[in-house]
Amino acid sequence: MGYNAVSAGSIAQAQRVLASLDLPPDLILSDLHLGDGPDGIAAIEAVRACCGYDVAAILITGDTSHEEMRRATTAAIRCCSSRCSRAGSTRRARPRLRETPASGGRHLTPPETS
Repeated sequence: MGYNAVSAGSIAQAQRVLASLDLPPDLILSDLHLGDGPDGIAAIEAVRACCGYDVAAILITGDTSHEEMRRATTAAIRCCSSRCSRAGSTRRARPRLRETPASGGRHLTPPETS
């Protein structure tokens, strides 16, 4: 079993994608700065509201200002620097997947890489 990734370019699009899924997401990955409009923290909170529970989330950002880190921490969102390696990102994501109720207790394993 691997991952099934879906993407959305806005909160409205994420809500439409969520409505089309058979199961809620196990993990949300979002950049902090999404361009014009709401940021990644707002997007994560919107997805969580649609799902009805705090979906595990990782915010990927190069902005490590105290204010942004405080906002993410207050929203129970883990942060990963955009300079973080793929292995570092995987180490951060794996425990979050194990904690999520949507996974039904299953442990997802990323596809093997060469």
